[in-house]
Amino acid sequence: MTDAELINSFKNGNTSSFIGLVKKWEKPIYNFALRNLGSKHSAEDVCQTVFLKAFENLHKLKDPEKFKQWIFTIAANLCRDEFKRRKKFRQKTVSISFNETNMFEEITDTDSELPDDRFNNMILKDILKDALMQIPEQQRTVIIMKQYHNLKFHEIAKITKTSENTVKSRLYYGLKTLRKILENNKIDREVLTNGM
Repeated sequence: MTDAELINSFKNGNTSSFIGLVKKWEKPIYNFALRNLGSKHSAEDVCQTVFLKAFENLHKLKDPEKFKQWIFTIAANLCRDEFKRRKKFRQKTVSISFNETNMFEEITDTDSELPDDRFNNMILKDILKDALMQIPEQQRTVIIMKQYHNLKFHEIAKITKTSENTVKSRLYYGLKTLRKILENNKIDREVLTNGM
């Protein structure tokens, strides 16, 4: 079933239709929060809250075709709130230490990689995610929405409540800064492309 069909079914009293939406969107929302916040615990909390809010407010969504934009708006707002909370309490964001357990493990559907490839990919993902955590929050959010979740510029603009030009500017400067950080770590585009 499509999102619109599940939403219409939910609005018509079939609350179990919401489970279909959760199954479809749980991984993307969790991964979005994880890349934004750099913490599994925070990402799990945000993901859970996103779906609680969605369940409570789905009846207010006028256009079911815009569910993706709507759910990412909720997630982006919750991530923003988490950053404000962290700043208020002057908590530092997570930094990567290669002798720690992988705090950025994503939910994926396959485990078909060979052990060496999996290890190399894990290190590259840690480096990339560490680099992402070093760029400004607004730029990071745009990069994640565009590069990882394939949202369109107009969708990101509505989610972030900015203009499309602002979104494009944040993407440009964010990627430029990200590239510089990766180059400083001797990671080039070829390594990232082949390794991830």
